[in-house]
Amino acid sequence: MTIQTHLNTKETINFGSFYTPDSIVRLVYQMLLDSKINIKDYVLLDNSCGYGSFLNLEGFKQNIGADIDKQALQEAQKNFKDCAIKPLFLHTNSLQNVLREKFNILESSKLIIVGNPPYNDKTSIVQNHLKNVDSAPMDSQLKARDIGISFLRSFDILKADYICVLHPLSYLIKESNFKSLKNFAKHYRLLDSMIISSQIFCPKSLGFFPIVIALYERDNQGMDYHFICNFSFKTREGKSFKLNDFDFIAQYIDKYPNKKRVDSKQKVAMFYTLRDINALRRSKTFISKNTANAVYVTQDKYSLYCYVDVFKQIIKHIPYYLGNCDILIDFKKFQTLESVFIKASENKILSEDIVQYFKDLLGEHYEDWEARKTTKFVQIKINNVKIMNEIQIKEFYMNSVKLNQEAINNLFKPINGTGGHQSLLKNLQGQYDKESQTLEYDNDDLEKIKRYSEEYGKGGFQDRFNSILSCIGK
Repeated sequence: MTIQTHLNTKETINFGSFYTPDSIVRLVYQMLLDSKINIKDYVLLDNSCGYGSFLNLEGFKQNIGADIDKQALQEAQKNFKDCAIKPLFLHTNSLQNVLREKFNILESSKLIIVGNPPYNDKTSIVQNHLKNVDSAPMDSQLKARDIGISFLRSFDILKADYICVLHPLSYLIKESNFKSLKNFAKHYRLLDSMIISSQIFCPKSLGFFPIVIALYERDNQGMDYHFICNFSFKTREGKSFKLNDFDFIAQYIDKYPNKKRVDSKQKVAMFYTLRDINALRRSKTFISKNTANAVYVTQDKYSLYCYVDVFKQIIKHIPYYLGNCDILIDFKKFQTLESVFIKASENKILSEDIVQYFKDLLGEHYEDWEARKTTKFVQIKINNVKIMNEIQIKEFYMNSVKLNQEAINNLFKPINGTGGHQSLLKNLQGQYDKESQTLEYDNDDLEKIKRYSEEYGKGGFQDRFNSILSCIGK
């Protein structure tokens, strides 16, 4: 990634200009290749190209980059000045007068759109003091509260055959956001996904949200919210989940002010407006002042609001990729512990029953930070020959190693088929930084590299992992 340097903090937020690391660009490219698309027949367009990271992708009929930011385009052109075949760069507002002709693309051309288009919810309270209400002009049918949704709508107008872009996961999993996609959802179907953390772009932020690398195919059947609820979303950490794996609190309580429906005489408490898990991280729960954001709590619902209050106490165990979900609940198990949750909310002490409840609720998604702080020792051997002394590895932190040319070549050989070692190689490719020639890996990666290099004979992919292990051993 070429680090964005020409915009200040306010401009970065309003442009939505968070530039993409090379490792993430490679994940997009691999997702396209895995889908078996014959990319040589397609024009590649990134209509919010910034410094042009996605235009490095090779094998397309033509690469085209556009951006409203003239200075960013000038930097992009510098990045490609030594290339034999240069992308076509266009300085334009990609959300105004949206037509293929504007981007020098024929109606008959097969089109793939890639990139990391801006996303900036003007109505969100997060960094709201830095946001401009007015933005660049756009076509009326594209206007939305979040400019990222405007870009998705524009892709539909351009009739891209495939779209592989980054955008907030909330566009899909929040039903109100999904409905705002309008014709995009009617004409496109989600084929593949990988969820990554916004920490990649804003490491100093106080909170992180899930971003999805999403591959869509133009399809007249489109997709409805039921399709999304049953879609298996994959994470970069190797986890997966469906919305239908969980039940949510919205089925049982009011999340938003209900004063028009609930008599003030019936309230036994007041609660702050609820949105999603990430909003709960930073908001209040029970409140004493009757504000515009107050939800009236009646006696029959009091225990459920106590549940949400307790949920906030264990929120550190919720992974980032569930951050835009509603509050999770197992209602039947909650009923058996109802009095326990009331007590925990009132005295702020979590019993073993409650801790176990949340471990059962979240399953593999429960983040046990105490366990992650422990250390363990790993021995690395190749063909039973010890090449390293015992290494102490903290499970939570990533290690890095500089690869030699042999290891780099082996890592980026074409990946054929699907399976365990193919999945590991794809993940490692995404964790490699081209500029520094370093590979990031954690203890789980290390164990798998060791296992695949030793336990399945010689030749083929074993040699690929051996060359990486040799670098680690040095």
